[in-house]
Amino acid sequence: MCTLAQASDLLEYEHVTGTPHIHAMRRAVDAGQNHYLISHRDLLKWHAMMFQFGGQWRTNGAMITGTDFMPPNGAVIPMLMLDFSHDLEWWLGNSRDDPYRVLAYFHLKFSRIHPFSDGNGRIGRLLLNYLAAWYALPLVKIIDRTRYLDLLDANDESGLALFLEESSL
Repeated sequence: MCTLAQASDLLEYEHVTGTPHIHAMRRAVDAGQNHYLISHRDLLKWHAMMFQFGGQWRTNGAMITGTDFMPPNGAVIPMLMLDFSHDLEWWLGNSRDDPYRVLAYFHLKFSRIHPFSDGNGRIGRLLLNYLAAWYALPLVKIIDRTRYLDLLDANDESGLALFLEESSL
């Protein structure tokens, strides 16, 4: 089983294990364990905790390096994230699907919205571990970066669900 510090390691900056990242991961995991239903406001708070100029949705266009996928225009982010929150509330209250499928579904949905100018991957991994804690699953640590990014790029929910289960240490 991995620790909070291991789960909060950043794919891009594995040498960074600074307090803001671990603190944000602790808040996410605690929220999940206590079945606190997060909203889009909580995601903004987590982002502000981790980034000096964080806590705001992006308002411009975005490109994701290494993929042809184009995230939605920044003008629709607030509406998409409100929808994301409502969707999360329904799924956590009603879904009987495999928990790893739920993790994959929301991780892909968040990744496709790409709501921040910077830090989407890191906040997405906080969200993964929030959901893992909600379902009392082991925390997720992404080790195989190439496979992870390939599954995100392919928008492969089934493959990502299996990968996340394998990545739960």
